Amino acid sequence: MTIRAIACGALLGIAGICSAADTTYTYTGNLFEQNDITSTPSRLVAHFVFDFDHAVQGAGHSYAIKHWDVEAAGLQFSDAMPMFLQYFHFNFDSNKNIVDWQFSAADASHMSGFLSISSLYGQPADLAGVNVISGPWASVFDRPGSWSVSAVPEPATYLSLIGGLGLLAAVRRRAGARRAA
Repeated sequence: MTIRAIACGALLGIAGICSAADTTYTYTGNLFEQNDITSTPSRLVAHFVFDFDHAVQGAGHSYAIKHWDVEAAGLQFSDAMPMFLQYFHFNFDSNKNIVDWQFSAADASHMSGFLSISSLYGQPADLAGVNVISGPWASVFDRPGSWSVSAVPEPATYLSLIGGLGLLAAVRRRAGARRAA
């Protein structure tokens, strides 16, 4: 009985570690070459979580976005802000690596905006502007940023792991109490 309880606790702990997690794609651009927005060196950094489970996959391996945020030249943008002129397009290969992209939007309350594109007139570009019509801006051309991927465990993952470890501790304590008696 003790071996079976230990095996169940271990399996519950392992299931917690291996359960599904959202994958965050992070784009890190190169330092802006032209930057009238801020005096400190900066770059465009974006995070995207895609809905691979429920989104319809097209010929270009496109998926819906669950969550996103972008920082560029000290400007902050996210899906929680009122945005306009939004355009998000990502093409994935069969291994879910991003091979082609364009993402852009403008903050409706401050009129600031951003753009990152893998090919603009044959070259990649990252742009940010304080006023999308006329104002300070930052840019870098012909130097694409890089994508990295990381899985972030869901809260249920941690609860499952804690439950499995707790079950192991209870079985061990019970076995120790039996030996002492």
